[in-house]
Amino acid sequence: MTSLTIFWAIFFVSLGLALPRRARAHTFWTTALPAKEGEKATVVLGYGDSFPEAGPIEEDRVRIFFPPELISPAGKKIPLSPTSENHLFVSDEPLGKGTHLVTGVYKPTIWVKTVEKGWEIKSKKDATGTLLLSGRYSMFAKGVYGVAGNGDDGLASEPAGQPLELVPLSNPLKLKPGDLLKVRLLWEGKPLPRKTVFGITEGYGDPAWDLKAYAGSTDNDGILNFVPWKSGRWQLEADHSRPSADPGECDAEVAETKLNFLVG
Repeated sequence: MTSLTIFWAIFFVSLGLALPRRARAHTFWTTALPAKEGEKATVVLGYGDSFPEAGPIEEDRVRIFFPPELISPAGKKIPLSPTSENHLFVSDEPLGKGTHLVTGVYKPTIWVKTVEKGWEIKSKKDATGTLLLSGRYSMFAKGVYGVAGNGDDGLASEPAGQPLELVPLSNPLKLKPGDLLKVRLLWEGKPLPRKTVFGITEGYGDPAWDLKAYAGSTDNDGILNFVPWKSGRWQLEADHSRPSADPGECDAEVAETKLNFLVG
């Protein structure tokens, strides 16, 4: 046990600390509430600082999100209908047994951060004050969700086609604390080597201050060795940036990807 992943696991368990990073905007996740085979699913679009507890999304932010998608073990998209609460959706048909995916997309949105006003949705050229950061941010969320058992590894370990994506190489729903999960980070379908991956989990890590409960790095093949050190819902997060094609609008194009699952 000499990997960076194991080091962080031992560090956090023994000291109960979280790793600080640059404070920034809310995190984003998609999942579904527990359901039995033959019941309809309630899909959750999570956005805020209270992972994994989700609440209604601020009305001026709803337009930023595409509706989530629920994918069956056979790879079929199950239609969803909105509810009276803007972060909850209900499947139009009952669920079958096995591993499902819940995916979501935060649309490309230009944000600027200034000393005087903090974060605002506007272009760099329209910002006033002392500019600290500007970028066009996209986020891609994926939740692995089990119904009446976790089924085989097929759907869980296949790419969902997101531009930036964390793909587990086996079914994460079968994990227990201390087990090893290999996860590949892909950008436009190709492995991303030597990229940092962070994690948050229930009770550890604070999205409001970008405090993390886990840190690791992909290897030369874009593979992360992740070992959860506690049970509960975990979310792994990574980002990838490149210079903006229009520097007048913003400085960078930033994609973020999120993968969450329940560790038994």
